[in-house]
Amino acid sequence: MVQRQRRVQKKMIIAFGLSGIVLIGLLSLVTSRIMASFFINQSVKYATQSLNVAIQGTQTLLDDLVSEYVFLFSEHPLIQEFTLNNPNSVFNLTTFLSQTALADPLVDAILFYDVKEGSVAYSNSVNGQLADVSENVLSISLNQTLESFQSNPTRLFHHQRINETYVLALTLASYDGLGVLSEMMVVHLNEDVLSSLFTGAQSDYEILIINEDNVVIADSAQQWLGQPFPSSLNYVNPLQINTQSQYVLNQFAGTQSLLAYTKLEDYNLVFFHVTPYRVIESIIVNANRVIIGLFMVFVFINLLVSHFLSQRFYAPIQSMVHQFVKQDYHDAKDEFELIESALVDLNQSQQASTLKTLFSSSNIDSNLDFSFISFPTRVVVVLMVEESVAKEGWVIMSEGVFASLVSDNDLDYLDEYESKSIGISDQCLSIEGLRSSYRSALAAAQYADTLSDQHIVYYSDIRQNDYLTAKTVLMKQVMNYLSLHAFSSSFSFDECADACGFSLGYIRQVFKETQGTAINDYLITMRINKAKEYLETTMLSGKEISEVVGYHEPRYFYTQFKQRVGMTIESYRSSVKENQDEN
Repeated sequence: MVQRQRRVQKKMIIAFGLSGIVLIGLLSLVTSRIMASFFINQSVKYATQSLNVAIQGTQTLLDDLVSEYVFLFSEHPLIQEFTLNNPNSVFNLTTFLSQTALADPLVDAILFYDVKEGSVAYSNSVNGQLADVSENVLSISLNQTLESFQSNPTRLFHHQRINETYVLALTLASYDGLGVLSEMMVVHLNEDVLSSLFTGAQSDYEILIINEDNVVIADSAQQWLGQPFPSSLNYVNPLQINTQSQYVLNQFAGTQSLLAYTKLEDYNLVFFHVTPYRVIESIIVNANRVIIGLFMVFVFINLLVSHFLSQRFYAPIQSMVHQFVKQDYHDAKDEFELIESALVDLNQSQQASTLKTLFSSSNIDSNLDFSFISFPTRVVVVLMVEESVAKEGWVIMSEGVFASLVSDNDLDYLDEYESKSIGISDQCLSIEGLRSSYRSALAAAQYADTLSDQHIVYYSDIRQNDYLTAKTVLMKQVMNYLSLHAFSSSFSFDECADACGFSLGYIRQVFKETQGTAINDYLITMRINKAKEYLETTMLSGKEISEVVGYHEPRYFYTQFKQRVGMTIESYRSSVKENQDEN
């Protein structure tokens, strides 16, 4: 837009802007001292709260982890039956350990060691007599674990370094009747993954976990793993730190810092929240900037006034600009070219809205214009955090999930999205197949997100994978759908199957297998139980209750109720009232 044609408006903006800046400066001087004191106290409070959240989350995670693997180690039949004399038991236990490790992103590997037999089973498929195992990850881990365990047999977690990777080894052991070590299980927890649970590596503060040897076993910045805690605090053992104090001012890595700390006594760990003083100073500066930003509202009011005056000259054109323009068009030579660019963006926005509807809805509106789609095509889903990395043509399906249509000839450019998890569907030949293709691409992307050595996955490569067909996952989807729609009069099993992405026949089969009853009977039971609640707590009529629980025909509802409960609804309500009167 040619600014020379807006001289009056430009002068008004400058005048009101300068007056607003003067006002902002005066008010900032008055409030800066008050805000400085406030944000220093807030920094201490935030550090303490953040640390409490971190320790609570970590304790819950470790408690669940220990409980799971203690149960597995002591009760699982594959471990109890493991012996090198039975090849099937070796294969079954190795497969089970591998699947268990893959299912948990925090777990790198699982090792089972039969001391008496001198045999090992490893989730990475290295098995056999311990004496036959060459110098590798398995033998390194065993040696380090045995050394740590012998020095401190009561410690659950041992810090190890294996092939340049730091791991936290959860060690479980059992003894025979003479008190001699007989079996041992070692679970490798990736310290990098554990560190990533707290905050990003670029945060202004760090959260670290140190063990009783003063070694850092988790670091949100991931720069001190395996090193002594870089502070000049005076103690022999970290667990001797005074618990009466919540924080201390001390040097951390040569920088004056605020150290908030607390202990996790159950696992002999100490948590530190480290905030450099320069960050606190930066918070104060940022607070002043926020104050300035708040007062900038005055500037915007002045801008609105100047725009109001300019309406006399640009009213028709500005009306269109305010209606369509969602961003600045610096390359526009005049108002007309600006409006043309806005209409192009509007068309692209409509196309994106159409694609999102086709991806997510089973009901395709006949009025939708999808002439811009060329078949055959593939649906591509990319999991990413930053929206700015998504180029033109991507549709935001949900937070962090982007989808697009890509022809086979254009698949090569997906290599530009390194470190992103990408899923690609099979070829889609019609509008009706887009929704199914989107689900396939999303499943492939989610599967790619679990892999460390591959970021692009085709759905055709994992169609038979347990990741896609796990019955527990399907049943969770079905149960969630029933909880939301079971009492609707428009409920349909076909729509349930469509929403879950599987055939109705398969859903009926899996439901019967996992729940022990037919899905139809389960639905009727849900509705009858809900009807009983209404009879017990309300004075609604039988007809009204039948409608509320999802029945079109009250007679059918009455029949089902009497068959399942053994009495009519009137008799049931009377019996409930009699029991209440007696009590």
